[in-house]
Amino acid sequence: MELVKVGEKTYYIKNPTNIGIYKIDETQVYLIDTGNDKEAGKKIYL
Repeated sequence: MELVKVGEKTYYIKNPTNIGIYKIDETQVYLIDTGNDKEAGKKIYL
């Protein structure tokens, strides 16, 4: 998976269904649309 920066605090993970990320601070992020099945979110959590 590839992490792509699109704004100051905004990224996405290139995936069959792209996963949005908004960086809150150095240790916390919001995940947006974690994929097309229940396993996609689990894979990026690790």
